[in-house]
Formats: sequence, C-alpha cells, structure tokens
Amino acid sequence: MSFGLLFRREAPNCESSVGWGLLYGMVWWYVGPLTLLPIFLGEPCTWTAADADAALPWLLGHLLYGAVTSLVFFRL
Repeated sequence: MSFGLLFRREAPNCESSVGWGLLYGMVWWYVGPLTLLPIFLGEPCTWTAADADAALPWLLGHLLYGAVTSLVFFRL
C-alpha cells in the first residue's frame, strides 16, 4: 500500500515502475535490517561497512520485493 501511495504518479510505464520499486526496496533495506532490527534487539544502530556486508543477502531480498511490488502495482 505504501508503494502505491508514494509512487502512483511516478511510474507511468513498466520500466520506471521497476526502477522506483528497486529504490523502494533499498529504502526498506536501510530502514529494516540496518536500522530497526538492531534497535528492536537492544543493540546500537551502526551503519558500518561490516554491518552492510552482513546484511547483503537481505538487500537482494528487498530489491526483489520492491521490483515485484512495483510490477504488481503497475499491472493492477
């Protein structure tokens, strides 16, 4: 729902929709595993290269999520 609210006018075709979807997935990667997950686990939130490297598989999943979300939204 948030993708549709944020990007409904920014994605007039399939290619730009996927581009915005990839950006959307990357933003959620920063917000989720790199920021909120450590805070909820009671650890300090540090954005170091080692933390980003450890969360790299999560990045691929979030990019895939964003691309699929954008394609589904575009088709609907």
